[in-house]
Amino acid sequence: PQFFVAELAAWKIGAIVAPLNPIYTEAELEGPIRENGIETVVTLTRFYERAKHVQSRVPIRHIIATNIKEYFPPILRALFTPGPREERRRPRPAGAWRSRLRNAPQGARPRGARTSADHA
Repeated sequence: PQFFVAELAAWKIGAIVAPLNPIYTEAELEGPIRENGIETVVTLTRFYERAKHVQSRVPIRHIIATNIKEYFPPILRALFTPGPREERRRPRPAGAWRSRLRNAPQGARPRGARTSADHA
């Protein structure tokens, strides 16, 4: 579902979508990203590290990580709770994003978003 959401959002703002296979190696991803001038990558959290390594060699400005479990019903989501290994790989929001979350009303926060105030 994330692909279709990202694709429709990109079209709505007038961007071009260049779907790439997430299981490509870093070297295989570099060519199309560089040749097409890709600036934003939407990827699953499972492939975030690969995209982050490629970002150091090509001009990617933004990496958006998403997880398929966001669309699962609550019961099914509970069956696939993240283990310690997945939590380590999960990207953290940038500082500016965190401050916007902190100041946002509770209902306006994205599902699962946490701030330092939530931990206190």
